[in-house]
Amino acid sequence: SYDVVHSGGAGTTTKVENNEESNQFNLRFAYPLANGEVGLSTQIGQLYNSVTDKTGDQWAVALHHLGNYGAFHTQVEFISYQFNPENPTGVDDKTVVVGAFSDQFEVAAKGNIAVLNLSYDVPVSMGPVSNLRIYNDYSHLEKDESDFKESQINTLGVGISAGELYMNVDFIMARNIVYLGGGGDSFAQGVGSDDWNTMFNINAGYYF
Repeated sequence: SYDVVHSGGAGTTTKVENNEESNQFNLRFAYPLANGEVGLSTQIGQLYNSVTDKTGDQWAVALHHLGNYGAFHTQVEFISYQFNPENPTGVDDKTVVVGAFSDQFEVAAKGNIAVLNLSYDVPVSMGPVSNLRIYNDYSHLEKDESDFKESQINTLGVGISAGELYMNVDFIMARNIVYLGGGGDSFAQGVGSDDWNTMFNINAGYYF
């Protein structure tokens, strides 16, 4: 997973913040329904800054609904989050640096995320192929700062089940998304990366 990192200077950003996560607590509640579930998730924690020797905080809360209506499936989620670091004077509090896999980039310190995923299963009998799952997954990040450009991604695809082989074929449209045509500040200011970009993706896995 991507976490707040101690400093920049590598990957897609050179911003240095010297923040690190500590004392994190997660809680998830889910209530079953006749055709799915509804739930609430929360995360709270602290952000220690090694320069100021002060501790800020972070939190996130999410509401979700999963629906299964025969062959039709829905996933709906709304997330609100905040990072409140205790940075030294001169370091912008509007963004934080996160990282994983030897890469780092900036994220808006406050924002809201909306998710809507729809899928439909089509049983087929075409040689080894037994099922096609047609899906459209959409996510939208609205940043708290009015001059930060929003981030959006939409994935239209089909999942193909053939025995122990499963394949995804996707057409992805993305705007201000890191690794999909956006720059290192795509999840923050989004300067210079506000255009829509497209990608065609095929992924296959053998499960045994």
